[in-house]
Amino acid sequence: MLQLNMATVARLCRLYAANFARRGRGALLLTSSLVALAPLPQATIYGASRAFTRSLALGLRDECAPAGVVVACLLPGATATEFAKVGGTERAMVFNLPLGLGDAIGLVLPAEQVASAAFDGLAAGTLSIVPGFLNRVYAASTWLLTARAAAAFSSAVFGDDSPLASASNLLRALPALLIGTAAVVAALPLQAAREALCWLLTALQWL
Repeated sequence: MLQLNMATVARLCRLYAANFARRGRGALLLTSSLVALAPLPQATIYGASRAFTRSLALGLRDECAPAGVVVACLLPGATATEFAKVGGTERAMVFNLPLGLGDAIGLVLPAEQVASAAFDGLAAGTLSIVPGFLNRVYAASTWLLTARAAAAFSSAVFGDDSPLASASNLLRALPALLIGTAAVVAALPLQAAREALCWLLTALQWL
């Protein structure tokens, strides 16, 4: 996993970024994950490898800009692909909310929507691309939590030991869920205001 998610990505960036720099144009789109924003207990290596990808993209952005090379980082949340089944996370709470709530409110996004957001964000020059409003709210909420609280909430939402699997799981995860949900509720109006401001500034540029 470390070889695939870190070393190979770094080598490919070195190869293509150098080629693009010689041409004076080009773009790199690195795929990370929402779990890069908080530790993910029981999937620690995966989460850490995605944090590496995000950090790599943030650094390359400034290094490559003078050569005309654009760098962006995609941080998708739960996505309707076979990844969850192959990766063993299909039991995660985010994929198993009652009545298909995850799909209905945009917590689990179609792969096509994620891909479209990635390329739209790359074209717009966005550094960190987080598809889905509620995913962006979750991302904002991680800044309001301590590292330990963020890890516990991340584990409850994305971990394969879902709080919904049993009453004992729910009882054990309840403090993390309550604290994390409070942070999400606090982050929601802040993220909405931020996006409204960005929309307004973009609209003013077209006047």
